[in-house]
Amino acid sequence: MMSRASCCSKGLLKLRLKADVVPMVRATRHMVLDGSSGPRHRAVVCGSVAAAVPNYWESRRWQQSSNGSSCPFSGMGGAAPSAPQATHSTSASSINKIGAACCPMSGSTPEACPESPDDGLSRAGDAALAAKMSAKDIVKQLGKSKLSGFVTSTATVGYFLCGGDSLTVAAAITLGTFMQSLSANTTNQIIEIEHDRSMKRTCKRPLVVGAITPWQAGALAAVELAAGTALLYAMCPMSAYLGVANWVMYVGVYTPLKRRSTTNTWWGAIVGAVPPLMGGTAATNGLICASSWAIQPAYLLGFVLFAWQIPHFMSLAYHCRRDYEAAGFKMLPFHHPTRASVYAMALAAAGGLLTTVGLPYCGFDVVEPWYYVLASIANVTFVYKTIMFHIDPVRYCRSCFVFSYMWLGAILALLCVNHCAPMALIHKQYQRWGLPSKADDDELLAAQELTEKADRSSK
Repeated sequence: MMSRASCCSKGLLKLRLKADVVPMVRATRHMVLDGSSGPRHRAVVCGSVAAAVPNYWESRRWQQSSNGSSCPFSGMGGAAPSAPQATHSTSASSINKIGAACCPMSGSTPEACPESPDDGLSRAGDAALAAKMSAKDIVKQLGKSKLSGFVTSTATVGYFLCGGDSLTVAAAITLGTFMQSLSANTTNQIIEIEHDRSMKRTCKRPLVVGAITPWQAGALAAVELAAGTALLYAMCPMSAYLGVANWVMYVGVYTPLKRRSTTNTWWGAIVGAVPPLMGGTAATNGLICASSWAIQPAYLLGFVLFAWQIPHFMSLAYHCRRDYEAAGFKMLPFHHPTRASVYAMALAAAGGLLTTVGLPYCGFDVVEPWYYVLASIANVTFVYKTIMFHIDPVRYCRSCFVFSYMWLGAILALLCVNHCAPMALIHKQYQRWGLPSKADDDELLAAQELTEKADRSSK
């Protein structure tokens, strides 16, 4: 089987040259060693050159073009080894089919993306699928309720880390951010109906199958945006303004940019970094409060969210690269997979530094020792996943994507638990009960050492 590391363009060109030029070199070598320049040897050399040059430039054109749907290995005898089931008796048409499905540059077409539901229905059953969808299912799928809930949790954590202690405000911020996120995702699907129809993981969405009309979805998105903004405004006007600005950036900048530039992922990362600031401003009543130290945890969390989204979406986009390309989306992992994986490694390392070294400088008064141990384990594992994604993207893109969720969930949980300072609470409880704690023992030992030093010096 052909090595998975040959997915890069340089590897593809080397393979093509090896398949076409090596026979020419061998024939020339025999001519030199044997002193023979008969018609048979000259025919072999000329035939090899005639085959190698067009194939080389064909590979170069495919490498530089944006359309990688057809593999330049299709129809070649060299495509057969990339599939174990191919034999020497395989017909030319089956070799073409194998070459298109198992391209040594782009890898095999994924059967299903990580986020795609497998309902087992074809497009002929869209009407039946639409009839099965309840109103609740339609709202959840249009707004991507799971993703919206994950985004909302970062706003809640931002409020908590910045000193917020009101359950009413926390609930209002959570629900308001959730409603705005539902509205943004619904509007995004309205704009991209035709593009979703071309993608395997989105071709069963409510708008595509006709479970709801675009006008109805637009009305739903407007109600969600109005309700979420009103709820946020009642608690903190600045949080409402940030939410509306983020909605505009997602719908008006990120969504159309997906079909125009590979920089769309970076704009999407900015959108994902705003919710923690919405929670932080609700706790401190402004982006720049009187005590600037109090708002800094929200800014830190925003940078962490920005750094997290790059390896998260780069690995997802690589796994579903054929799907995205079929829909006309410009994703960096399709055009420049090596650059995408390098960005993933760099931002994963940056996120690790922010969640360890950056805490004492960003408003975290207390960072307990256990936090550094657990956070370091999570960070090292995340960086390792991105390194493996860089080395072998076809094999490790999915595991990198899945672990990115685990990493962010673990970091958010660790930050919240550290904010409660459990070791300090245990120490206070020991003092309240009159029991000696480890800190008390350390103080006693220090006092004894000072007493012994004083006695020795007096003698």
